[in-house]
Amino acid sequence: MQYFRKVLIVILGLLILLLVLPYFIPLSKPKCVNQLKPYNNSHFCEIEGVMIHYRIWQESIETESKPWIFLVHGFSATTYSWEKSIEPLTESGFNVIAVDVPPFGYSDKNPRLNHSPDNRAVLLWHFLDSVQPNASWNFVGHSMGGGIVTAMAILQPQRVEKVVLVDPSLFRKLKPERSLGQILVSLHPVERLFSVLGEIFFIKTEPVKKLLYTAYQKQPTAEQTEAYLRGLQVPGTARGIVAAFSKAKPSHKLSIEDFKSTAIAIWGDNDTWIPFERMKSITDSLDNVSVHIIENSGHVPQETDPEIFNSILLSFLLQ
Repeated sequence: MQYFRKVLIVILGLLILLLVLPYFIPLSKPKCVNQLKPYNNSHFCEIEGVMIHYRIWQESIETESKPWIFLVHGFSATTYSWEKSIEPLTESGFNVIAVDVPPFGYSDKNPRLNHSPDNRAVLLWHFLDSVQPNASWNFVGHSMGGGIVTAMAILQPQRVEKVVLVDPSLFRKLKPERSLGQILVSLHPVERLFSVLGEIFFIKTEPVKKLLYTAYQKQPTAEQTEAYLRGLQVPGTARGIVAAFSKAKPSHKLSIEDFKSTAIAIWGDNDTWIPFERMKSITDSLDNVSVHIIENSGHVPQETDPEIFNSILLSFLLQ
C-alpha cells in the first residue's frame, strides 16, 4: 500500500509540474497582423473585430464582371497552398481571392474565436460581403477548407455557382456540442501546455518538413517548407491553433443533406490524412457531387500534381 501511495504522489507531482511549468515559459504574443505584408498583393480586412489576411488577383476594376473564385486552404496552410493554380485560373478568365482562415497564416490569432465550420462560414460570408458584395461565387476548399465552403454553400446556396472540394474534411451533421477532448483541452492549464509544446517542438523546420512529407507523400522543397514555416511562425499561432480545436462549437444544425450546389471532389489516392474511403459514404450520398481520383497523389494534389489538378479544376469550372 505504501508503495502505491508513493507512486501516486510521484504521478500527481509530475502532473502538477506539467500543468504549472508552462506558465513559466513565455508564449509569443499576437502582433497586429495588418502591419505585415507577406505578399505584394496582400490585403487586410477587419470583420466584426477579426482581422483577415487575403490576396486578390484581378486585372482592373473593369474586370469585376468576370466570374469570381474563392480559395480556402486546409489545416496549417495559408494562401500559399494555391500558388500553382492562380495563373491557370486567371488566364482562364477568373478573378481570384484566397484567404488565410484564422488563426492560420497572417490572419487573426484571437484564442477566443469560435472555429467550428459553420462559424467560420458565417465569418467568411461577411468577409466576401465586405470585399465583393455583388458577386456570385465559385468555391474551392481544401481539407479543412472543404468543410468550410460546404457550410458556406449550405448557408447561402443562392450565391454559389460551383463548389470544388479538394481532399475535403466533410461533416454529416453539425451539432451544438463539444467532445470530451475539446472540453479537456479548453481547460486553461492544458491549453497553455499544448500551446507551449507547439511553439517549442512543432513550429520548427524539421517538424514542418516531416508534416509536409506526410501530406505530399514525397519530400517538400526548401521553398515549400519555408513558406509553411513562415505562416506558422507568426506570433500567437500555436495558441490560436490549440484554442481553435478546443473552442470549436457549432452554432447551426447543418446537415450534408442540405448541400445541393453543383460540385466535384478531387482526391489523391495516396491521401493518408483524409483517405477517400473515409469520406466515400458521404460523397456516395450526394447526387450533386462527382469524384475525381488522382493516382499516386497525396493530400495536397494542387501542390504536388498541379497539371492534373488544374486540368480537372478548369474542366469543371468552365463547362
